[in-house]
Amino acid sequence: MLKIIDYFKVQLLVILLTGSFSYGQTRIQTLSENDISIAVNSICQDKKGFIWLATNEGIIRYDGYTYEKYAGRNTIPKNISKSLFLCRNGNFYAGSGGLCRFNYKTVQFETIENRVANNIVNKYDVECLCEDAIGLLWYITKFSINNYNSHTGKCENLTPALEPITGFRTDFFINALAIDSMQNTWVAYNSRIVIRISEHNQRIEKRYEIGIKSSKTPRINQLYVDSQGRIWLSASDGMYLFNKQKDSFEKITLPGASDKDGEVIGMTEDFNGCFWISSVEGLFKMKFDSHLFRQLEAFPRYRNILKTLFIDRTGVLWIGTEIGVDKIDLVQKPFKTYCEDKYNANSLLGNHVTAVFADSADKIWVGTTAGLTCIDRKGNHYTRYTENPRLPFVLSNNKIFSIQQLYNSIFIGGTCLQKLDLVKNRFEIAKPEPADTSSLKDWIVWDIFNNKKTGHTWIATFKGFCSIKNYKESFPATGQPVKMNICFDQHNNSSNRQITYCILEDSEGIVWAGSANGIIRYDPVKEKYQSILIDTVIISIQ
Repeated sequence: MLKIIDYFKVQLLVILLTGSFSYGQTRIQTLSENDISIAVNSICQDKKGFIWLATNEGIIRYDGYTYEKYAGRNTIPKNISKSLFLCRNGNFYAGSGGLCRFNYKTVQFETIENRVANNIVNKYDVECLCEDAIGLLWYITKFSINNYNSHTGKCENLTPALEPITGFRTDFFINALAIDSMQNTWVAYNSRIVIRISEHNQRIEKRYEIGIKSSKTPRINQLYVDSQGRIWLSASDGMYLFNKQKDSFEKITLPGASDKDGEVIGMTEDFNGCFWISSVEGLFKMKFDSHLFRQLEAFPRYRNILKTLFIDRTGVLWIGTEIGVDKIDLVQKPFKTYCEDKYNANSLLGNHVTAVFADSADKIWVGTTAGLTCIDRKGNHYTRYTENPRLPFVLSNNKIFSIQQLYNSIFIGGTCLQKLDLVKNRFEIAKPEPADTSSLKDWIVWDIFNNKKTGHTWIATFKGFCSIKNYKESFPATGQPVKMNICFDQHNNSSNRQITYCILEDSEGIVWAGSANGIIRYDPVKEKYQSILIDTVIISIQ
């Protein structure tokens, strides 16, 4: 959950409680429950990269940060939306009571065919959309099979051509639609029947009856064509695969599923050839080899709530459920763990990590309660820095709270403010001098923030915050410890005399400091303070 506080055009990320969890090595991210907490029936990505969600309360566009909702008579014919589809020419369609197309110029949906006038609830909802090789958009409702020609703007109802076989009657329901690699159209209806429509004359070539055996009502949930042209059928009793040699659908056993109650909602294939299968038992990642499925991962938390799956162009798997949407980055690099090995000096110094920073040379600096470690990832080399009272120019204290880079030096905040000169490889220390108004406010430094655009550097201490007024990359010849050649600007106010844990300067030059008594907003130009969220401890701001 993200709690974002917006003040004066500034968004502060005050608290980050991670909305993610892991199964094995797979990290799942849940979008904020306050944004999406309704049933998601279909997910699609348009030509501009936006993610669209078809829900029971309208269509939602997600840009990675914000949501825009399309609902109501002025936007779509019906709020209950069941299908989304992106054509090869970039046209984006939605099934919301009727067939709709998104107009990128007006940023609104245009109704192509509106069936909402019919008084039968859900009778003409567009359930599924597909595109064939010549650019015809195929779509089904519960009672009709149709296609739309975007060049002529005409919709054609093919249902009457099916009547000799279907015997068009009141119990006739269309369940699923797919177009195979040979451009034949496959349609499932009446929960057990699949027909193949020829690409040449749009007439039925073959009728298949699926021997579904289920303790529930027999149902076909999805027809799916994978990257190898295989045709899959998801049903209330499991998975079926079309056998071209035998010209029939064969039952494929899923690991751990029963013959009658292993209902499969649908499936999708990722870039690695793995199948993600949604069932009433949860979400499963599987590999299909030698006519058998091999389970790679299982996600039982999705039991009885899965609705739809979609993989976008960046390799993210979107999971639509009865209560919202999750996502998994399928191409993410595996995590590498950095930790201390007491028997290996080429490892982290301590495991209690308190600060992490990447410098201009792409080296990683890690502060712990045991000292400072620099990791050169290119050469996999670790450099350790730890306190030693007997030696000059070394780390003065092992407890580190923050790390920043200024010019050719690494600044370290902790029980004192120190800097490491990267050229001469030696440390200096900043001492607070009560008689010197330009010295550091306090020994303990919680946070350091450097604004590269303005050149300002802010220091959060145990007694408020200050900024660096004058800083030179120069050193005295001798001394232990060496005092830094720094002058500090003091920003004194009753608001700025308390423990300050974190600090940053925004793009407009306003300083935001998190303290033991809320947020301090400081305008350096007007020298004005403002207290926000009083009586709240703020330990991080981004």
